[in-house]
Amino acid sequence: MDPAAWMAGFEEPFAEVVAPFFYRREPRLRAQWYLLGLVSGLERKNGWMLAEFAGEATPDGMQRLLNAAVWDVDQVRDALRGRRSRTRQPSSVSTWSAAAVISAITASATPSSSASLAGR
Repeated sequence: MDPAAWMAGFEEPFAEVVAPFFYRREPRLRAQWYLLGLVSGLERKNGWMLAEFAGEATPDGMQRLLNAAVWDVDQVRDALRGRRSRTRQPSSVSTWSAAAVISAITASATPSSSASLAGR
């Protein structure tokens, strides 16, 4: 697996499908690192591990993304599913494993999610 190629394959669909749901830059970048951490090979995927993976000193930012940032997890999941059905490509490293990201987003859904854009 070529990490640079995988990352290049992740950035374009993230920018097209997920990023529009995040108005502010900070939650958008944190969401990108969060998703990368969830589909990574990390043994444990808790707040501390995901924060360290993202280069953060504490899990506060990741926890804020999941508990306080305003974004609609259902809309993001549906947008990812829509992209996957349009591309009709199997999940692989080169296509950034949309199925894994959809599963990760669905599993991380919290009751605090709302229909507004994040950061507004």
